[in-house]
Amino acid sequence: MKQFSKAFLILVSGILLGGGMLCLVYLLPTTGMQDHVRQSLNILLKEGESPVLLEGFKGSTLDNYTDALMLANACYKSENIFYKAAMLVERSSNEEGQPLESLAGYLLENTGEIRMYSRYWHGYLVFLKPLLMFLNYGQIRILNILIFLLVFFSVIVGFCRKRMWRGLIAFLFAFVSLFPFTIPCSLQFSTSFYIGNGACIYMLWQHDSLKLQNDFFKFFLITGMLTSFMDYFTYPLFTFGMPLVIFVVLERSNGWDKFMKVVEAGFYWGFGYFGMWLGKWILGSGLTRTNLFIDAVGSVAMRLSHEVYGEKISILIAILRNGYIFFNIVGVSIAVFLMGWVTYEIRKFKNYIGKSSAKILVVIAFFPIIWYIAVTNHSYMHYWFTFRNLAISVFAIGMIPESLHRESI
Repeated sequence: MKQFSKAFLILVSGILLGGGMLCLVYLLPTTGMQDHVRQSLNILLKEGESPVLLEGFKGSTLDNYTDALMLANACYKSENIFYKAAMLVERSSNEEGQPLESLAGYLLENTGEIRMYSRYWHGYLVFLKPLLMFLNYGQIRILNILIFLLVFFSVIVGFCRKRMWRGLIAFLFAFVSLFPFTIPCSLQFSTSFYIGNGACIYMLWQHDSLKLQNDFFKFFLITGMLTSFMDYFTYPLFTFGMPLVIFVVLERSNGWDKFMKVVEAGFYWGFGYFGMWLGKWILGSGLTRTNLFIDAVGSVAMRLSHEVYGEKISILIAILRNGYIFFNIVGVSIAVFLMGWVTYEIRKFKNYIGKSSAKILVVIAFFPIIWYIAVTNHSYMHYWFTFRNLAISVFAIGMIPESLHRESI
């Protein structure tokens, strides 16, 4: 009960801190932001809403559609007082709701009607608004690529520091399965990547400290809160599953105790993720005197449904559409080399298979499937980026050799 009370206080503090930071950036002038977004229109209009970087590979699709929404949210000059604007997140939109054309119409012709996107936190605006005061979209992409590479190599350093060589191989398999070269080119794909990999880096460097202070619940709680605050519901499970796999391999406890710790980690990640989201609706409704729950609950019900545009869809089809991304040379190569390597390693350490965390890792490998079942509508419609949750499966299976090795020493 004491632990849950601490978690609740952290959650409330996070809600207030997140709201405060958004309110602060909404005090910034939008003139410079609009100038830099105006300079960016050529890139977006030339590429289109969903350009494919590698022809024939759906996983290499960019999401300029959502990036245009993010830019529109960032540069819109609201008539509301700053704290209301921060909660309502207004933008200009044309009648069809097309974000690229709406953005161009607002910046070039000052046309469009006001639309709100209040159900998300839009925490990315804490970074995007200040950046747009100095950089345009193309320059932000370049900066994003540099940060992306820094994060990637930081994870590698973390594995090397722990001498988890087999774990490093597993991470590289998972990294390739993300179609990683597309991520820094789309702002909306970057948030889950940074939070998930940032959590992996922290787990690799601070596992012993977290264990000593019994702070794993705080770690997963805050990871869930950050995901809810920053992400656009892209592949949020990634931020839980990736560090969880590392936790399972590093944790030295018996199978049942370790399994219960996984359950506890899932509870606190979910408490942080959904609690933070609920906090936005409560805080936003209070500050704006507007019922944000109406739009939010309707959206949640739609995403949890088994319908797309009024037609029933099967859970199996939703799962298969995500797997379809890997029905190519990239996916087949990952599967063949991963399973071949894991099988070889298991045969080397077969005497330890009963003692290792292999069974728990196999369970974690099914987490993305459970996610697709839970949010069938979203997983079916947006399979071309929700497939990235499957990197958890690749990582969990790939980490079995590392788990076996650690049990053998």
